[in-house]
Amino acid sequence: MSDSTSSPPTSPVSRVPLWVKLTLFGSLALNLVVVGLVAGMMSRGGPDGRSGGPGREGATPFTQALDKDARRAISRDLKRSMRESAEGREIRRMRREDHAAALAVLRAPDFDAEAFVATLERQAGLTTQLATKGAEALSRHLQEISFEERLSYADRVEDVLKSAHKARKPGLRKE
Repeated sequence: MSDSTSSPPTSPVSRVPLWVKLTLFGSLALNLVVVGLVAGMMSRGGPDGRSGGPGREGATPFTQALDKDARRAISRDLKRSMRESAEGREIRRMRREDHAAALAVLRAPDFDAEAFVATLERQAGLTTQLATKGAEALSRHLQEISFEERLSYADRVEDVLKSAHKARKPGLRKE
């Protein structure tokens, strides 16, 4: 006699390999560390306590070497460029969408690590685009200043690079 109440055969559940889970977890952890470091640095006023905030200059030697007025002028130029260009508005729109998507993933009952990492990766791409816009604004500023001002700026960049190099050498770091 056949059993008519038996359920149809089910396909075996495929498991995600451990190495994939560990890779996703490592990527997520690294992204969260970077986000935390940047957020912490910006909340304290930037890498040197003089500048910072989302959408402002990055922590490069080239921006650290700028004086306060130049940083403000470049920041205004960058903000204006982002407001006035279609590309800038699109970047800002995409960043808002990604923030909303990341919050939705974080608030979901079941955490989707892949979706979260994909959102952070899209954010990294947008950050690269913003950095390019910042480099363009810096370049416009450097075109407008005199040769003597540019030489002085080059000396300050070199000083920043030297101090950063000294800070990374073992035994020279202040504990």
